[in-house]
Amino acid sequence: MLKEDFEENTRYALTVRRKSGKLQPANVYVYRRFDEFMIVRNTQNSGLLEKLCYGDVEKIVRSTAVPPAKQFAMPEALLQAKFWAEREFVEAYSSSPSVGK
Repeated sequence: MLKEDFEENTRYALTVRRKSGKLQPANVYVYRRFDEFMIVRNTQNSGLLEKLCYGDVEKIVRSTAVPPAKQFAMPEALLQAKFWAEREFVEAYSSSPSVGK
């Protein structure tokens, strides 16, 4: 997959190839796109913020744009490329204005 295949503030159901070589389904929310990877929240299990390389995505099953009132906010410092240089995932809490948090 390529950077152009994804949009920020969009939910995706994907098929992802993990480091073990196995294909797995993944439900993610895309926060930020960079040239080599994107920052996503795993919305199905852990809720972790992850660095996901475009080459690891095998297939986009479904995509849903998130309206502004439902978009999750994240501190800008966590969405910078230099923050992710040595990290694969981060546990961070985010909130949406529509849920009152």
